[in-house]
Amino acid sequence: MRLPLPILLIALATVVSAALADPPPSAPAALEESSKAWSEVRERLPTFRFASTPHYMLLTDAPQENVKKVLDMLESTHDAFHVDCRKLQLDPAPLRHKLVAVLFADKNAYLDFARTVDRVDRKGVAGYYQPQSDRLVIYDIYSSPDLQKNLKILRDNERRITQSAPANKRNELLQKNRAERRKLIGQAEDSFLATVGHEAAHQLFFHTGVQDPGKAYPLWVAEGLATVFEVEDADDKTVGFFNDNDRLRKTKRAATAADRLVPLRVLVTTDKPGAGADAVSELKEFYAQSHVLVSWMARSRPTEFRLYLQALREGIHGDPRRRQPVFESIFGPVAALERVWLRAEARRWVELWDTPAGRRLKDFEARGGAPQEDSRDDDAAPAQVEPGDAGDARPAGTEPSKAPPPGGASSAP
Repeated sequence: MRLPLPILLIALATVVSAALADPPPSAPAALEESSKAWSEVRERLPTFRFASTPHYMLLTDAPQENVKKVLDMLESTHDAFHVDCRKLQLDPAPLRHKLVAVLFADKNAYLDFARTVDRVDRKGVAGYYQPQSDRLVIYDIYSSPDLQKNLKILRDNERRITQSAPANKRNELLQKNRAERRKLIGQAEDSFLATVGHEAAHQLFFHTGVQDPGKAYPLWVAEGLATVFEVEDADDKTVGFFNDNDRLRKTKRAATAADRLVPLRVLVTTDKPGAGADAVSELKEFYAQSHVLVSWMARSRPTEFRLYLQALREGIHGDPRRRQPVFESIFGPVAALERVWLRAEARRWVELWDTPAGRRLKDFEARGGAPQEDSRDDDAAPAQVEPGDAGDARPAGTEPSKAPPPGGASSAP
């Protein structure tokens, strides 16, 4: 049958368009389920059931609905990791086998496994990745004693409200109690899935050779890379170098406003954050600062960022005393880079100019310091990704305009 010319042209255009478009993603390679990492942990936890996905093998005794959430999070982290690594030309090696994960329903069993099998103390965290054994280990936050205790309190409250609250107040009190319960469960889920994504990222970076488990890494790099793949919200699994995590940005902005950020020259060399009076808050702020810095470097300095990761993989930064010189050999002077980063952050959060760090930068420029030390777009990105923020920094001495609430910045220039 002959097609009319207009239809033939449309069909031809469709074929040409399809040929020019990016090829569809290839189907996942069939990975081996058997591996040393798998057999070792299988032998230690013989009563745990196992579940398999295209890229993961999971051992668990947790409820099935929570297992599904973990497996979905692992697969989405895997996909986001490979998409971003291609954009940044980080060249991760193919998976050698299915990656191994363990999910404990009981916190004490998790801590006992960490202590006796992996020889690590993980009292303060809900998960970890062990490079030597190449497995990630998590406990089910939904089953945690603290969460269950608080949920029981809310259930008891609901029963008391139903039985004895005045009729004209009963519905209002019930709605408030149920809202509190939803909030509590939502926060637990957000935290749980953020932990899964964080530890899965550690595993992917090391297993694929982007990071070398035999080399020493500055803490800000190791944790900054992992926080990039933490979900902010369980309902939104958009993660990666080119997506913002507002939760971490807000933490960094609060630290900026209080003048608590670690100076960049210290950040690039230190391995011991959170040693002060409020170690937990300091550690959270360190992670948030590392997250924002790593994201900014990947977006605005992709070539230097790639070269820096290669230097780390080659073991050049094993000695902390050599970290700043090697860092500066790739990125340039720390102080100048910090000022460029500060200006880039100020374009996203104009109130930064009214923080101590912003005022120090204005003073520096008023004394004749270079208002723009790097002519490149501070948020340039590889051609295949959407660019970040661009534009010139606000001139020194001008008044800030009103803008949205708190979020990231840099430490002292």
